[in-house]
Amino acid sequence: MGFRNYIGRISKDEYRKIKDLSKEELFKIKNENPEDGLIGIDTLIDETLYELGKRVDDFGFKFLKPFFTNNELQDEYSIDEEFYIGDINFFKSLINMYDEKIKSYYGELLKPFCKNDNKRWLDCDFIKTVVRGFDDETCSDTFTFDLEKITKEQQTGIINILHHVRSISLEWDNNPYNLEKGEEITTSWKYEYSLFELVRLFKIFNWEKDLLIYYGH
Repeated sequence: MGFRNYIGRISKDEYRKIKDLSKEELFKIKNENPEDGLIGIDTLIDETLYELGKRVDDFGFKFLKPFFTNNELQDEYSIDEEFYIGDINFFKSLINMYDEKIKSYYGELLKPFCKNDNKRWLDCDFIKTVVRGFDDETCSDTFTFDLEKITKEQQTGIINILHHVRSISLEWDNNPYNLEKGEEITTSWKYEYSLFELVRLFKIFNWEKDLLIYYGH
């Protein structure tokens, strides 16, 4: 499965019990065997909230601080894993990262058909040849255009847009929303859907009671 990053939570009460411990003290309080290796992060925190994916690092690490105050223990967890506490600005930076990725992706899809780097306004020689009609039999709009005006970049752009539409269509074949147990609203990995799951978690996170955890393994 490979290295993946997650966000989770731990109550401030529980965190106070373990944040200053040495490795030996941590094993003792958790009743774990040191010979089994480091205690899993999933075991130390109260709950995993969301799997972000593989090695997510497009946000500001300035909003993170080490989980343990014991440097030796923190260093051990940092060899093969990531284990940090994030504040509310860190959570916002995650949401902003998703937001920027979505805007950038759709901007790139539209770029071949837009002038002056305006990523939302279709204005090119090919688009200017489009003539809108109407099909009385199907009661739907029709469009014709001059293929001689289309550039190679725009031809590639059309195929990229079709691939995207197909991808979204396949996503909906599997229902990207969740009606089963639990509170999550989507199980989709697509940024434009999973962003709303992060927004939901952000709105219900109890900053007075819990600490946000960012970790990876």
